[in-house]
Amino acid sequence: TTVNYLIVANNLSTITNAHIHRGSTSGVVLGFPVGGPTPLTPFVGGVAVGSVGPADQGLINEIVANPNAFYVNVHSTEKTGGAIRGNLNGGVGIAGQDSPSACTAGDTTLCLNSNRFRAEATWKSPDGKTGVGHAVRLTADSGYFWFFNSDNAEIIVKSLNACSAFNSQWVFSSGLTNVQVTLKVTDTQTGKTRTYTNPLGAPFQPIQDTSAFACP
Repeated sequence: TTVNYLIVANNLSTITNAHIHRGSTSGVVLGFPVGGPTPLTPFVGGVAVGSVGPADQGLINEIVANPNAFYVNVHSTEKTGGAIRGNLNGGVGIAGQDSPSACTAGDTTLCLNSNRFRAEATWKSPDGKTGVGHAVRLTADSGYFWFFNSDNAEIIVKSLNACSAFNSQWVFSSGLTNVQVTLKVTDTQTGKTRTYTNPLGAPFQPIQDTSAFACP
């Protein structure tokens, strides 16, 4: 019942708060503790990363099952009624595709394993700063993320199709960091996700998930 969030909002006046709304009624169903003064989570470089809970399990199930029925509103001092309205994304809209081609590579997105799997990373440093990982592809199945400097690789990720031998899609990762890391891997063919977290101040522990996703 804990909801993890990553909100990117650039070129706004001071952000005051953000919520998930139900589209049919515009009512707030889940608020994010972002913006404003501490102890709220600030936006650093246009990014706020955190968690909120406990949340109602029924509500979470409803959002996951039908994300298009909800949206996020980000409020600012200039636009008190809402500066950004962002639709929620989920697996519902892409499940059942004939080919795994939904991943689109970008600065913060790593596409792996015939572009079927989308890897994204966020981080938090001991001084409270947060941000997103910048993706660099190495091979069709592997790549890495850098956080603070493009010359400094922080975590390496790979996804392997092991269906023929082990009837599973694998996810492996290793790290050269002790900051807090959240690595999210999404199967764009089914919409299912796997989230791996490294605690702040702990050496990044190797990930060897040999049952990460189902085949085919």
